[in-house]
Amino acid sequence: MIQRLNHLQVNRADVFSNFIKVKNKLLEFPLTSDVVLDVSDCVLVDHSVIETLHHLKDDFETEGGHLLIMGIDEFTPISKHKLSVHRKRKP
Repeated sequence: MIQRLNHLQVNRADVFSNFIKVKNKLLEFPLTSDVVLDVSDCVLVDHSVIETLHHLKDDFETEGGHLLIMGIDEFTPISKHKLSVHRKRKP
């Protein structure tokens, strides 16, 4: 994980086992700020992360901030459920 001013970048995979650290870093920012979480270098984002990010986005927006999840559009869910595991699309 790489942290820059209001920007976190996660590499390889964003799954339950490493997301606690990522979530704690995200929560260091005031919910009134604009934050970018970049997952474009990941190959997998699991369902628990997808669900938690959905709630965190709501928390930021409720308080006047914004959480942008950059690169998530490069992933495809492995099932029809909107919060399923997402795998990087093959080019």
